[in-house]
Amino acid sequence: MQIKKLAAYCTNTLFKTVCGKNKAKADYLMKLCCSSYEKVTGDYCSYRLRLGVPDVMTVNENLLNDYSNIAIIMQGPLILENHFTLNTLKFYRKIYPKCKIIVSTWDNENSEEVTRIEEIGVIVLRNTRPINTGLGNMNFQILSTRNGIKKAEELGVQYILKTRTDQRINKCNVLDFFESLTETFPVLENKKQKKRIIAFQGTVGGTMFVPYFIADYLYYGHIDDLKQLFAIPLDDMNLSKDDRLKWLQEIKRKNPTIQEYYNLTAPEIMIMKNYVKTYISSNYKDTVEDYWKFVRDYLVTVSWDDIGLFWPKYNRYDESTFFRIVSRKDNRYNYYQYTWTFNNWLMLYTDKLQYKQEFEMYSQNTCDKLNMNI
Repeated sequence: MQIKKLAAYCTNTLFKTVCGKNKAKADYLMKLCCSSYEKVTGDYCSYRLRLGVPDVMTVNENLLNDYSNIAIIMQGPLILENHFTLNTLKFYRKIYPKCKIIVSTWDNENSEEVTRIEEIGVIVLRNTRPINTGLGNMNFQILSTRNGIKKAEELGVQYILKTRTDQRINKCNVLDFFESLTETFPVLENKKQKKRIIAFQGTVGGTMFVPYFIADYLYYGHIDDLKQLFAIPLDDMNLSKDDRLKWLQEIKRKNPTIQEYYNLTAPEIMIMKNYVKTYISSNYKDTVEDYWKFVRDYLVTVSWDDIGLFWPKYNRYDESTFFRIVSRKDNRYNYYQYTWTFNNWLMLYTDKLQYKQEFEMYSQNTCDKLNMNI
């Protein structure tokens, strides 16, 4: 720990001394750091820059379309550090000027920041916090998203992009990209779901082989479909952070299978499984085979780089691991790199990726074989 603190101090001092506030010098120093990493490890290293504020960004208005039938719903607590949520909203307002934008947050949020957000033409919903948190705080997501969808319905939109207040989509024209995907890959012979739901790759490795493990922090789709997705009842669980950790450790101590573990602990599975079995068909089984059929027929999945998603909450300096580009832990039991990227979804859709019975075995491995850290 002392070495880490010393390294952080030396690095900060070096950047301040050499660069000051000169971004060109900082960029050069970053390149030197990447070069040093390559010399030490033998691996290749690069870095990626994202603008902190949208004010310096120029938008070509000739490339903007009419987004008046779409609502962006950002749900969650406001991120006040560096005005992250506010600056994200300014960015969205700049690239989607006619889009309805709704922030569905809580009644104890900073009033001054709420005012700043409303001043840029964003609707702010200040919800009452749920009594019970639910599994993994899922009740907060369900309640805030539901109320956001209700407001979007009042505004008369047809499509919704649901995202989080602590995430930022950095690429422009992502709404056009999503619309193109739903038009190019229509839902086949379905009487209920109106359009495909665009879902996201997520951060957990191996989710292609854990039934219905679809990341829950970003969805795009027809408002009626997303309304059904969040029609799930609120969960009764109400554990403190410490109690939740003890609960997770107790589950792990029993060494369940991967599927058993995530079925107990992953709210995203609960949300998607409820949608599949109550809205699509109760005939879907908890198997990789039926899971892949559902993903192939009703979803399109996209990756981090497809939309330029930035999430500073977790491990943001190690995108190779976070995005599942590189995994030094993969082995016969660990399939960390196999997540629902657009590439993998398209291979499934075109039958280049075909189901095999042996794929059922991954989620039947026990937690100890995957060295799961909780």
